[in-house]
Amino acid sequence: MEFALTAEQTQLRDTVAQFLESRCPISHTREVMTSTPGYDKERWVNLGRDMGLGGIHAPTECGGAGLSYSETCIVLEQMGNALYCGPYFSSNVLAVNALLIGGTTESRQFLADLVSCNRTATIAFIEEDALWNLSGVQCSERDGRINGEKSYVFNGSSADLILVIARCQPEGIFGLFALDGGAKGLHKDSVKSLDLTRQLARLTLKNADALRLADWNEHKHRQFLDLACIALANEMVGGAQRMLDSALEYSSTRVQFGRTIGSLQAIKHKCAEMLLKIEFARSAALCAAQFVRDESERSKMASMAKAMASDAFMNAASECIQIHGGIGFTWENDTHLWYRRAKSSEVYLGDSNYHRENYLQSLGL
Repeated sequence: MEFALTAEQTQLRDTVAQFLESRCPISHTREVMTSTPGYDKERWVNLGRDMGLGGIHAPTECGGAGLSYSETCIVLEQMGNALYCGPYFSSNVLAVNALLIGGTTESRQFLADLVSCNRTATIAFIEEDALWNLSGVQCSERDGRINGEKSYVFNGSSADLILVIARCQPEGIFGLFALDGGAKGLHKDSVKSLDLTRQLARLTLKNADALRLADWNEHKHRQFLDLACIALANEMVGGAQRMLDSALEYSSTRVQFGRTIGSLQAIKHKCAEMLLKIEFARSAALCAAQFVRDESERSKMASMAKAMASDAFMNAASECIQIHGGIGFTWENDTHLWYRRAKSSEVYLGDSNYHRENYLQSLGL
């Protein structure tokens, strides 16, 4: 098991970090997060198409780079650090993963457009009860038309392609379906979210025309959720690291009682605890990315990574605000934007308690 990045992975990390720092600074994020569609299309294309990040782990025959999931997670960590608000996570990670897991010719026909960033996509798999497994799916399909509602859909209002998991009638099995973003019978409602940098939507489908791409079952769904948790955990680690860096920078310049507050033992202890949690979470997240093809260990590692990253990010964001003092929770200070991302990411796909329970159950405890 490798816990250190290779020279090529280090170069990838640094290249993505430099691009995000220069082209997608937090000032730019503030400008686009309240716009329609909520991100800068030109810079998303720069990242996905021009830099070749649109399908890092997609096979070369589908237009991807054919690299491992670890490289995708390295990119996501830098995006979390920069608080990137484009549709990369929803389109180039979640949607691409669903199409690859679908495994059919029909599902893979959409990959080239997503990998080249000619289209954006998202996947609607959560319903109002917010259950993560298939037992909560009430959305149904009959004769190529889907009826039902989907909630908490990332970038659902702006996506060109909507992937939907629904029950197939009258068979009663599940399927993965594709809808055009402007399909008749598809109604999109933007949902106000705590995280201003990641837009959510509620989708209402009334006899919406859909193309059946592949059968879907608990095994495929578990794989999809595991990959999503691993990706999100790595993104959260990047956000946590940014909060630690911000806290260290501020505490080294803020003077109180004739000395920088970073020299005070209480602040040192806070930062040391933040560092430990982040490094543990980073190790877990990177390790989980290397287990994506190991079905016996993948779910355990995914739950461990998501739980540890959730705790590390929330802790780092909270402590960063505390170290900044009164200015830390003001609108003008950027810290609250990462705190919002930390809280929304903590509960998405299950909080740390949920994943600890999953981990223990996987061990038979």
